[in-house]
Amino acid sequence: ETTAPVEGSAAVPPCASPLSHADAIAVVHGGLRAGDVVRLAAAANEVGAQVYTIDRPYQDTQNRVARRLLLRPRELLTFVRRGAGSLSGSLIVQEPLGPGLREILEAEREQHMA
Repeated sequence: ETTAPVEGSAAVPPCASPLSHADAIAVVHGGLRAGDVVRLAAAANEVGAQVYTIDRPYQDTQNRVARRLLLRPRELLTFVRRGAGSLSGSLIVQEPLGPGLREILEAEREQHMA
């Protein structure tokens, strides 16, 4: 049975190979997996384009998320459920991220990349 991914989901397909530490972080925090980067670089190379990594260091994002969730148990629970669902390949519709986490995981990173 195939289920359509949730909007903004980076869920891992159930048959995927084991994730590296970096890939697991990318899945949970909305980054690119190593295989995606390799394919992107190969496609860019074919047309003579350059690729630049411009996202902030994942530790910065990870620390911002941790500080946000430290005293917000409900938001922490939602984040953990979403992360576990993404890592297990579960594409069940989940609660949306709260505005604070969306700010960190989307708006701040977009601003950094602008």
